[in-house]
Amino acid sequence: MRVVITGIGFFTSAGSVPADLLMSATAEVREKPQVLAGGITGYRIDEKQAVRFVPRKHLRKMDRLSIMTTAAISNALSDACIEVPNDNVGLVLDTGFGSAGSVSLVLEGIFGDEPKVSPLLFPNVVANAAAGQAAIAFGLRGPSSMLGGLGSLLYAFDLIRSGKATQLVVGGCDEITKIYARSLVEQGILSDAFFVGEGTAVFVLESDAFAKTRNARIYAEVQSVEMKVDFGYRPEGESAYAGSGIDTVIDRSVGTDTIDVFIGAGLEHQSLQKLERQYSSKLGVRKAIWPKSWTGEMFACSSALNIILGSILLYTHDTYHRVLSVSYDVTRGQSMAAVLKRYD
Repeated sequence: MRVVITGIGFFTSAGSVPADLLMSATAEVREKPQVLAGGITGYRIDEKQAVRFVPRKHLRKMDRLSIMTTAAISNALSDACIEVPNDNVGLVLDTGFGSAGSVSLVLEGIFGDEPKVSPLLFPNVVANAAAGQAAIAFGLRGPSSMLGGLGSLLYAFDLIRSGKATQLVVGGCDEITKIYARSLVEQGILSDAFFVGEGTAVFVLESDAFAKTRNARIYAEVQSVEMKVDFGYRPEGESAYAGSGIDTVIDRSVGTDTIDVFIGAGLEHQSLQKLERQYSSKLGVRKAIWPKSWTGEMFACSSALNIILGSILLYTHDTYHRVLSVSYDVTRGQSMAAVLKRYD
């Protein structure tokens, strides 16, 4: 069974429409990021721009990440021409931290001079809050899961191919706060040489047979997905990527296929990007892109945004036939590679 991408939606610090993403990928120029904490700079989203995509009656219970996630899912469903509510549509998302903003506010309330927690805010601290809010808002009653890291595409890919799901909205969501930025530096996960972004990026997966029955537009086919965890992982230094996860997933996913575009996961001056540049050269690709050069580290959202960028490139460029998208979870040592194929 062939698995295809029929809709995209994203609300991120790199923009919220395909033109923004393509322009960024070409220009790779951004305005200066703001200082967050611990020496880390980053781009924050004005979530007020997302409110118009969220059903008004659900807004009161949503926190910032839920609003951004619901907006991106709304755009993906609309782009795929899927009517809601819908018993067939499921939701599978990744997240690195969940609703970091709500957790930060709750912690500030608990440890303040007069401890207090808002009853409307507290339910949003669970990691799957954003996915649950979006599923409720649009009546999505298919399989629903929230995963930590990079597993959503692999899981959704298997669900579609096995016939256990018909249509799935897949992707990742993460936000950044000053508390989390400082913690990432203190834990050695990020250094002050890095900058971060945030947002939600999702795409609709379904079988090509089902997509054809409803005359859906098909951006690309997901040909293969591979994932590996490096148990000896360290954020940087000599031990970084020692488990060879990146090497393994690239070799397994590519095989003997010709790759036209390589979309990497490394940040500039990071050892991961150096390794990826070696692979892109070895594969003889025509174009190599490192989106984090202009988006910053967006954690779970970065992986989904890479898939969306690859899908757009295949759909809009007749000369591209296969795209290799590589993702890496800097908080867990997870490596993922997916090959997207031009659908014809």
